[in-house]
Amino acid sequence: MNDAEFQKLLEISWQRPLRPDEEERLQTFLRWHPERQAAWDEEAGLSLLLQQAPVAPHVSSNFTARVLDRVEREERRREHPVRPSPWRWWLPRLAGIAVTAALVLMGARMLFPPGREVASDSWVEEVRIVSAIADIPNAETLRDFEAIQLLPPTELMDKVDMELLAALQ
Repeated sequence: MNDAEFQKLLEISWQRPLRPDEEERLQTFLRWHPERQAAWDEEAGLSLLLQQAPVAPHVSSNFTARVLDRVEREERRREHPVRPSPWRWWLPRLAGIAVTAALVLMGARMLFPPGREVASDSWVEEVRIVSAIADIPNAETLRDFEAIQLLPPTELMDKVDMELLAALQ
């Protein structure tokens, strides 16, 4: 028996148990070539483990092709990494800044329309108009109101009260 026959017996053992005559030839070969005993024991152990392993679920017919394709794509990606464009980082930020600026400008335009000057005395006139329209007590009533008179006077409160009274008259 030679190495080719030994290899053939190994392959047969992967598929089925050896017949008695094949087993006898194998034992004779192993007596003459004890260095091959470790290889046989390893293959026999693997075959036994594979026979005891649970049956694998059905794998699609193109599984190997898909795995190899994925490996190939991964290798290409590692060899030639795709660098993201700076626009992919800057464009969303610039868009956000532009939208924010537009909202601020629109708000400022609504608060301060062009051509309208804000005079320091204009708010006094507007308070007079509102107070005339609104149903609030006049300045004399507020001046004599007891709760206001009972509050402890402060310098700031006196100044604010006097400005308010002046605006309401």
